[in-house]
Amino acid sequence: MVDHLLHFEDAPFVSNIVAAVFPLLDVLDEGIIPFAADVGGDFFCFDHRADGDHPSVFWSVDWGVVPLAPSFADFLKMLRD
Repeated sequence: MVDHLLHFEDAPFVSNIVAAVFPLLDVLDEGIIPFAADVGGDFFCFDHRADGDHPSVFWSVDWGVVPLAPSFADFLKMLRD
């Protein structure tokens, strides 16, 4: 469940992409960019490692990485009210 999208605004700080990514810099591979958080504080990420122009989407959770969709458009199709 997507709780909120990350943004570049100063407030709310918890949703700021820089604040979210900074603690993860040592564990994220280059090309991985979080764009949203779930209700538990884990992140939905773009994976640009294989194709910089067409990232896949995965969910980074405490126990590993869960591939979700081959594209952001496919990820959006999965969302429900």
